[in-house]
Amino acid sequence: MPIKFWKDLPHLKNMDFNKMRMAHGFILRCDLSGSDMRGMDAQQGDIKKCKLHGADLSDSFFYKAALNDNDFTGATMCNIKLEYGYMYDSILVGANLEGASLTFSNLSRSDFSGANLRGVDFTGAALDGVNFTGADLTGAIFSKCIASTCIKTITCPSVDLESLR
Repeated sequence: MPIKFWKDLPHLKNMDFNKMRMAHGFILRCDLSGSDMRGMDAQQGDIKKCKLHGADLSDSFFYKAALNDNDFTGATMCNIKLEYGYMYDSILVGANLEGASLTFSNLSRSDFSGANLRGVDFTGAALDGVNFTGADLTGAIFSKCIASTCIKTITCPSVDLESLR
């Protein structure tokens, strides 16, 4: 069942959306906490102002998608592809994004505190005001990023900050 438009649905916790097709769909102000969203195809879709605590979005495809202003606290987002997309003003505290591709996406003002960002590709991403305090950035790629304010919050000695120009 493809998703076209869901709004203000508080009862979607712990649902199975595994491999759901949501291309060009829209989800607004829903509680998707604990839901299985692995392998979702949400290219050019919008998921905004949602609560996704502990949700599993691993291996999902979000090409040119908008994931703005969401709370992904403790979510598993391994190997997601958010390329040329938007995830600004989002909370990703303690989330696991290992191996994700966030290339050329706007991640401004998002909070990645304590997140697992091992091997994440941030190539060309907008990172203004991003908080990486306590995040594991081992092997993360920051080539050609757009950042002016986030540099001071990165405290991982294994990251080459010279590429943030």
